[in-house]
Amino acid sequence: MRWILSSVLAIVCMCSALAAPPAFYAGVVRLTVVGDAAHFDTIVFYPTHEREVPWQAGPFTVEATRNAPIVPDNRLPVVLISHGRGGDPLSHRGLAITLARAGFIAVLPTHVGDASGYPRAPSQAQILIDRPRQAEAALNAVLTDPRFSASADAGESA
Repeated sequence: MRWILSSVLAIVCMCSALAAPPAFYAGVVRLTVVGDAAHFDTIVFYPTHEREVPWQAGPFTVEATRNAPIVPDNRLPVVLISHGRGGDPLSHRGLAITLARAGFIAVLPTHVGDASGYPRAPSQAQILIDRPRQAEAALNAVLTDPRFSASADAGESA
């Protein structure tokens, strides 16, 4: 009997922890990054105090407020999330929104030449050369953008 009560109590505690409100809301902006070979869009999700206003981006519902101010007076870790072959940055929006609500800046570059809606690169070798360069350019764009430079902790990036 005691183990049943303990099990029920453990389940209730876990459920209440999972139902706890997030530390922040999610904000989102689209940056145009000037890369070596081409310009490309990067989506940035980040923590904000403004309530989320969902919006549609093609088939995707994005539960983040566009152009909301980033939370002030914080040093926030930065995470770069690269989409898969032929994918789109918004295919990882759920993860990025969760990270933003937990206090991270999530950077999601569009890999031109290997993204949905863009012409394919001429070869797989070119894709393998371009993807890391685009990721680095996107990360640098966020770290130097006036909206994020004071808050992004470059030493805490992954």
